This record gives sequence, C-alpha cells and structure tokens, in this order.
Amino acid sequence: MIHVGSIETGYRNLCSRCYNEEVARDAGFDFEHVRFEPVDMSDADGVQRRFHFLLRHLGDKLSLEAFEIGIGVHEPATNFRSLALRRSIRLSSWDV
Repeated sequence: MIHVGSIETGYRNLCSRCYNEEVARDAGFDFEHVRFEPVDMSDADGVQRRFHFLLRHLGDKLSLEAFEIGIGVHEPATNFRSLALRRSIRLSSWDV
C-alpha cells in the first residue's frame, strides 16, 4: 500500500496498481500496469534468494525495485535491494 495525498485533500492508501494509474493519468501518460513474477537466484554463497518487484510511475520516470522478503519471524527481510530509474517515453504516431 502507498499512502498518498495532501493536507488539503486528505490522505488515502492505494495499491501500487491504482497509484501508478493515478500518477500516469495526472501526468498525461497512457500507462499499462505490468506485473513481474518473482525471480529465484543463488547468491555468492549458494544461498537461494527470491526477489520480488515493484514498479512505480513517478510522473516523468519509472522506478523498478527488486527486493527480498524474509520467510518468517526468525528470518527478517534482508538488505538485498536494487532500484532502477528510467525516463518515461511518450511515443507519437510518427514513432510507431
């Protein structure tokens, strides 16, 4: 959940899909939400790790974050995180 809003309009919680659609609409972009499946990888010590992805529309940029979630109470989330930013691209009919 993403907590968004302002003092003037109030705050609300949005799922990442609703957040992305609202930010894209406010920025004037057509945006189709993409859901990434988790990826399993082994680290340098051979430990199996599962990474999840979160895509966020930031107006004129896209953010793709990869992160690992701990399995239970005795295994907290690790510090394995990665973030990539890319400028959004608006295509005109001449670009297609």
